[in-house]
Amino acid sequence: MPEAVQVVSDPVLWDVVVEHLDEAEYACSQWRAALDSPAYTLHDLARGPEELLFAHVDGLVLSGSAVVEHVLKPELEQPSEPRQARVLAAALALLAHGRQDVVGQALWSDIPEVAAGAQHAFVLGAPPSFEAWLLQKLEQDLAQRERRVLLGIAAGRGLAVGNVLLSLQTADDEEVRAAACIARTADARRHLPALEFLTSHPTAKVRDAALVSALVHGSSFAFQRCLELASDGETCHGLPMLLVALLGAQHHHELLLHQLSRTSHRSAALFALGYTGSTSVATSLLQHVASEDETTARLAGEAFSVITGLDTSVDPYLKVTGEPGENEEGLPPLQDDDLDASLVPIVEQGLPLPNPEALDAFWRVRAPTVDGRQRLLLGEPWMMGSALAALSGAQLRRRHAVALWLLIRSAGAAWIDTRTWSARQGLQLEAAGRLSHHALVRVFG
Repeated sequence: MPEAVQVVSDPVLWDVVVEHLDEAEYACSQWRAALDSPAYTLHDLARGPEELLFAHVDGLVLSGSAVVEHVLKPELEQPSEPRQARVLAAALALLAHGRQDVVGQALWSDIPEVAAGAQHAFVLGAPPSFEAWLLQKLEQDLAQRERRVLLGIAAGRGLAVGNVLLSLQTADDEEVRAAACIARTADARRHLPALEFLTSHPTAKVRDAALVSALVHGSSFAFQRCLELASDGETCHGLPMLLVALLGAQHHHELLLHQLSRTSHRSAALFALGYTGSTSVATSLLQHVASEDETTARLAGEAFSVITGLDTSVDPYLKVTGEPGENEEGLPPLQDDDLDASLVPIVEQGLPLPNPEALDAFWRVRAPTVDGRQRLLLGEPWMMGSALAALSGAQLRRRHAVALWLLIRSAGAAWIDTRTWSARQGLQLEAAGRLSHHALVRVFG
């Protein structure tokens, strides 16, 4: 968020203020949807939804302090139609006004959209002084709800909280999940046993957070758990499948190819296979690019593109059907009333529908020139430099997995938060760019 701007004392134009809030709400929804876009890049995010959002938040600040009492506070205290995107917009404006107290009170609202919007605002827009207060607060004896919320904010901001897992004997799932995320920055000698225990947690979100943190700490046990979960024939486990793709060797990738035979597992397996970097997998994907099922074909084409670097959204690699999907360009439809709603099915509809004959012809020429022992990311040898290039310029949907690979392989030294402001991500990318390829110390496959 930009710094708070100077407030003017001119009479308030209330219609303009409400329009600023409406537009800020819309921009929040656009920004959240863009984070999983198959079309937007980080530059597009900054120059599109973010720029729009910041402009309207500035408008709410410039309108004066009366706006706080008459427009912004009511959205957090007595909203007529609670919507998380609107609460987030109002809370960001309140933080820019310096009214951390109002947003802080909203954290404990009984209205779920208000509490979630306020929490997200603190993750994104809290001033630097807030972090010191948060860390000090987490050292105190807190009620369960208060601890859960504050741990969630700390996890979202990537803060190190200390011996967080060791004191959660009576915690609920969300507390444990947040603590497991935080534990990746903590002392492995003290926290790794607890993390490895949590890799069998019955709640998938807790288990997945524990898997990632344990892998950051170099746990071979956690990688074995990923293999077990990824090969489960009854239940599809998307993140473990992705982790096997990112960290496993070619013989591990065979289990992902095997899951393509299961309808319930196919979409997750296709997405994961793009991050194997394997030329043999790229060859196997071509049969699924030709599938009559459009979702399968789109996902297979995306996976092929992630490996080879081929742009399947342009002629002749894009299949022309005469009825292009409404979302093949730009953002998926907005989920205005639920920022946490799953966008995956909608995003899949917006992926390019590939031309199987053109992809096959391309690969017949390209494949013999590639060293099959070399993992590829967007057609380049997968190393630190190519990963950072992808994080700087690839479509936003593809960046989450690359950032996960970099986080684990660097033992937490390189953390790119792909769901925060683009400027903050830029600073994180600069810091990661100062690391050498030798920083990739974690090897599992």
